[in-house]
Amino acid sequence: MLKKLKELSKEQKIIGGIVLLLILILFFTLLTSGSTKHSQAQTKASDSVKQSSQVKQSSSSSSTSSSSSETSSKIEKWSPTGHIAVDAYLNTPQIKIILRAKALREVAHKLSNTDKLYEVEAEVIGIEEKDEYREYNITGKKLLIRTPESLAVKMNELMVYTGNTVSLEKYDSIDKGSLVISEVRKTEKAQEEEKASIEASKSKEEERKASSRAKEQEQASSHTTTTPTQSSTPAPQSNLRPFKNCKEARKAGRVNIPASDPQYGPWLDRDKDGYGCDE
Repeated sequence: MLKKLKELSKEQKIIGGIVLLLILILFFTLLTSGSTKHSQAQTKASDSVKQSSQVKQSSSSSSTSSSSSETSSKIEKWSPTGHIAVDAYLNTPQIKIILRAKALREVAHKLSNTDKLYEVEAEVIGIEEKDEYREYNITGKKLLIRTPESLAVKMNELMVYTGNTVSLEKYDSIDKGSLVISEVRKTEKAQEEEKASIEASKSKEEERKASSRAKEQEQASSHTTTTPTQSSTPAPQSNLRPFKNCKEARKAGRVNIPASDPQYGPWLDRDKDGYGCDE
C-alpha cells in the first residue's frame, strides 16, 4: 500500500488531500448543525412549558379575583335611586326625597325564614319636588331593608320613618328605618312674603285705629251741637194755667214756651212761630 502511494504522482497526491479535506469539513458541518437543532428544540420546549404555566396562573388569579369581586359586589352594590315619602314633622305634609341604598350586613330576621333583613347605608341625593316655601336639611344614614331571598336591595320595599336613629337591637319588626330631617327653614321667598304680610297687617291695623278715632271725634262733636234754648224750668205740670202776659212768664223764669206747654197761650206768641214769650 505504501509502495503504491509512493508510486503516485505529485498531482494525484494533491487531489487526494483536497478530497480528504472536503470530507472532513462536511463531517464537522453535519455535527455542528445537529447539535444546534437539538438545543433549539430544547429551548422551544422549555418556553412552551413556561407559557402554559403562566397562562394557568393568570387564569387562576383572574377567576379568584372575579369570584371575590362578585362576592363583594353582592353585599356592597348601590341600588337604583328611589323616591321615598318622608314626614317633615308631625301633622305636616310629606315630602319626597331621592336616595339610593347599599347593603352593609345581614341582620337576624325574627319573623321570616325565607326573607332576609339587612342593615343598609342610604345616601340622600336630593328632593324630588322643590318647595318654594321650605328648605330641608336631611340627615340620617342607617336604614333597615327587607329583601326576599336575595342580597339585592329593592327600593320599592323600603319604608323610611323620621325621628332619631335607633340602634338595631331595639328593632322588633321589619320594614323600619330612620331618616332625620334635622332642619326645616323658610326660603327667602317665604321670608319676603311673610314680611310683606306683617307689614300689610300693621298698615291695616293703623288704618282701623285712625278710622276709630275719626268716628269718636264725630260722635263727640255731634253731642256738642246746639239746639233752640228750652226753658230751664222743669217740665210743666197738667194743673198749670197759661200766663197772662210775657211779663208774668219772664218773672216766673219762663221764655220760649212751646205750644204744647200748658202755660202757653196764643196771646203770648206774637210772631206765631209756636213759641210764646220769645227771648
